[in-house]
Amino acid sequence: MKTQISHIEACEYSEVTWYNGYTSNIEGEDIIRSEGFSIIFGLEHVIEQFLEQDLDRSRELFSQWLQKLIEWEDSSPQIKLYLIGSDIGKGIVPIDNRHRNLRDLVGWCYQDIVEKADRVDVIWYGINQRLK
Repeated sequence: MKTQISHIEACEYSEVTWYNGYTSNIEGEDIIRSEGFSIIFGLEHVIEQFLEQDLDRSRELFSQWLQKLIEWEDSSPQIKLYLIGSDIGKGIVPIDNRHRNLRDLVGWCYQDIVEKADRVDVIWYGINQRLK
């Protein structure tokens, strides 16, 4: 069943709500209103929404967004947050300054997420490796 939650594309399966970072502008307030399991995928595109000229400011804006989500998740044992992002840091370094900045920002934000996460997994070619 497809439903619309504010301006976020989401698919609900009982108590699981999927937020698509590839096609939607995701704001923490919309996620905080949901209950059960919330899964945000396309995290690298969500992070791009925070990209500004000043990378330190961009990281701070993302950190504030992430902190709101963590506080919401900690508010009830029935609430779980899952973040799914693609690694964009491998391969050829982009020539365009904006894309290089995005690549750096995504890497730093992923580091911040890993620091605060209870569990971290990397999946490569369908093989899971738990990092934390």
